[in-house]
Amino acid sequence: MWLRWGRERYRAEDGSLRSLPSQPHSHLRSVDITGFYGEKDRLELVLHILRDSVALESMKVDPSPVVAA
Repeated sequence: MWLRWGRERYRAEDGSLRSLPSQPHSHLRSVDITGFYGEKDRLELVLHILRDSVALESMKVDPSPVVAA
């Protein structure tokens, strides 16, 4: 079952993306994000992780939601 939460994907018309002050993360090596729909706040988080995770080896962003059993 796919649930829509009434959230909208980010569009350029929604305004500029915010960014947090740079603070390198030296231990984060792998990131898996599931259920990604492209909302502005989540896109900002993904960009922050990409910019500041200096040891990042892999990042998987999957639009399919994962349901915990």
